[in-house]
Amino acid sequence: MDEKPVVDVLKPVDGDRIVEGVPLTVIVNAFDDVAIDSLRLTATHAGVEITNLLRRQPPYTFQVTVPEFNASVVGNNHVTLHVEAIDSYGAAFGDLDKHRAEETLTIEIIEDQAPTVAIGLPVDGAEIVEGEYLLVQVNAVDDVGLDRVVLQVNGLITGDRSFTDTSFPYEFLVEVPYGQA
Repeated sequence: MDEKPVVDVLKPVDGDRIVEGVPLTVIVNAFDDVAIDSLRLTATHAGVEITNLLRRQPPYTFQVTVPEFNASVVGNNHVTLHVEAIDSYGAAFGDLDKHRAEETLTIEIIEDQAPTVAIGLPVDGAEIVEGEYLLVQVNAVDDVGLDRVVLQVNGLITGDRSFTDTSFPYEFLVEVPYGQA
């Protein structure tokens, strides 16, 4: 006897808090004793369907763009994800009651926060000998991710300098010119 399929959303987890505007990866595991005919993901936000994607073969991975945070209507800051798997028997004979598996979960949309940055080295008031290199270490974090950290060095006798680092750890070597004192 053909068994009902099994479906499990691996990512995200029900109740996850996701930052507005980011692409959300949805990973689904589905199994059937014969074969999965199709797996559909629908996403709704504020009662409106924003995504409806169908996969006929694994991997069952989807991308959903998280809508913007709505500060004026707090109840609109949720996205409902619904996954439906239909096995080959259910699709061939229209017997969906016993050959369909479903899972529904809700994620919460949270507001994007500004990044935070702090200079770890050198400590405030540190001294360095002219003609040497000054190591500057910056700690920077963001709720979504950082594209780059830019260090602006002003007041050098050789002119202002700008340094960019695109990967952690954010470290810069600044040459302190002779005569800087």
